[in-house]
Amino acid sequence: ATLGVFFSIPICALFTFTLLDLVGATINTMVLGGLALVFSRLIDNSVVVLENIYRHMEKGQSLREAAQTGCAEVSLPVLAASLTTAIVFFPVTLLYGVSQYLFSALALALVIALLASYLVAMSVVPLFCFKFVKPMHKDGYIEALALQTPLWSHRKLKSAALAFSRRFNHYFEKMLEAYDRYLTKALRSPCLTLLAILGLFIISLCFLPRLRMTYFPRTDPSQFVINMKAATGTRIELTEQWVEKVEDIIRRIVHKDDLNVIVSNIGTTPDFSAMYTNNTASHTAFIQASLKEGHTVGSFTYMDQVRHAIEQELPQLSIYCQSGGLVDAVINLGLPAPIDVQISGYDLDKVYDAAIHLAEKIGKLSTVGQVFIPQDMDAPALRVDIDRLYASEFGLTQQDVIENNPYCY
Repeated sequence: ATLGVFFSIPICALFTFTLLDLVGATINTMVLGGLALVFSRLIDNSVVVLENIYRHMEKGQSLREAAQTGCAEVSLPVLAASLTTAIVFFPVTLLYGVSQYLFSALALALVIALLASYLVAMSVVPLFCFKFVKPMHKDGYIEALALQTPLWSHRKLKSAALAFSRRFNHYFEKMLEAYDRYLTKALRSPCLTLLAILGLFIISLCFLPRLRMTYFPRTDPSQFVINMKAATGTRIELTEQWVEKVEDIIRRIVHKDDLNVIVSNIGTTPDFSAMYTNNTASHTAFIQASLKEGHTVGSFTYMDQVRHAIEQELPQLSIYCQSGGLVDAVINLGLPAPIDVQISGYDLDKVYDAAIHLAEKIGKLSTVGQVFIPQDMDAPALRVDIDRLYASEFGLTQQDVIENNPYCY
């Protein structure tokens, strides 16, 4: 009988993976997490069906009749129990954004596994009971369940199994008797029982402030990125000098055995490749520090230490640090920060003033580490008025003049 319940797990897993493949799902961490969450639940349906079939066997019904009647009696209750578990994950369908992509796979795997568990409990378990399980009677007392297979027909194996079953049943009955006594006392004093449960609940609330909560577990990407801005209009050779100072700070703080390589990207280009960098002008740069595998200090710890050092030693720079990891990029939907506030309007000067005012308020929050405004509104500009008549004498249009002037964008 135990083998019948045991085999229901791999059968449910096989059925689940087959359905996941049919719906186009892949085997990933979230799918495996959903299966790990529901695997303990997969056995319940089979156990309930098995126990009810065995109860009918105790009454003296034939194997076929016991399997049919026992399975039919609990089909609806088992279905209801499975649906109540699956309906808990219905709100996942209402999620959007990253949450939907993360948890929809988990919920899908869990629901499919519950469906597979119900089908196995309603088909495989009754068939198994009909073929292999029979009660063994001795003076009206059922001592054990024997399997009608050649392996268990051996006398020594059968006697060892019966001895183990008797010993196990002996201690199990004692545990049930103790449980029955405590349950009877609890039911006789319902008020005291409710007060005890309420007291334990209140005590558990005292530990709530000690629990650390996060949207998604933080992973160590073994790297960090520092986005840097010098004064607007700074020449690229001066920006390079600032970058060298930042690199010196990184080399001083990060242990030599942990540091792998530092890559710096300074300024930008006027062509299409500019879209692949966070830099906006010659005064901007980003420095990426990569750590060796097995580094002794976490990348987030190094990043905080470097940030504090730059803020103290190079206050002329505006910096923003980010992990640069793939997980954080997915969670942030590709944005540079977990919280991204965007302000739009027709008057850019008023919008920029509002952004500065809002950044000051956000920066005062105790849970906010950094506030960074990537846009520059004080960039130097040069107005070029083209003499169209003079340009036409050389066969040039306004577009030709602009394309041949490297300072016009």
